[in-house]
Amino acid sequence: MAHILIACSTGTDRTISRWSLSPHSFGRACWVLGALLLFFCLAALGGISLEPSKGQRKAELKLYNASFGGLTCMKYISINCPATVLSGLLTLAFVAPSFAGEGDPKRGETVFQQCSICHQIGPMARNGIGPNLTGVLNRKMGSLTDFSYETGLQKAAQAGISWDETKVFNWLADPQGYIRGVVHDDSVNTKMTVKVSDEQARRDVISYIATFGSK
Repeated sequence: MAHILIACSTGTDRTISRWSLSPHSFGRACWVLGALLLFFCLAALGGISLEPSKGQRKAELKLYNASFGGLTCMKYISINCPATVLSGLLTLAFVAPSFAGEGDPKRGETVFQQCSICHQIGPMARNGIGPNLTGVLNRKMGSLTDFSYETGLQKAAQAGISWDETKVFNWLADPQGYIRGVVHDDSVNTKMTVKVSDEQARRDVISYIATFGSK
């Protein structure tokens, strides 16, 4: 799990806000940090003063990743500006990309045409080369009793792991690598060999699949 810390201080008064992020969002946060650094460099070059006035809170931004039981500091900057400025920039940086990154089920239907060679979806869908995907976002991995799963999803089923949008998003990027990481076993396999490298295409097809809630 990754985190962002924003520390605001005036003299001895100090408050800290912490945001927990998924690994995917942590990657976006790194880009946001880069954008913030660029903003303050341009502001300095353009002669824009961001100095906090007397008594106003100074903002500090700390971004780190927690792994192996410890905290590994990734980036740290101390920004001598009002906390309200930093808060506003972070809001714009995170909210705007979230709208741009949402999936479009219409586009997803087009993407799914590539998946339809192996998979069916919808009220009349059946298993094919791959399992029926109707309602997949609400069910446990490898749980269809009338389909023969490979070792990776069999082991995930034994562990009781369920699909959700994030898991499908990561699965589509590298099915075999993902399932091996999930079950912590490099010997398992998956029948799915297709990789969808385009992140937006993955969001789109997941949005399309989500329109078929249950079998």
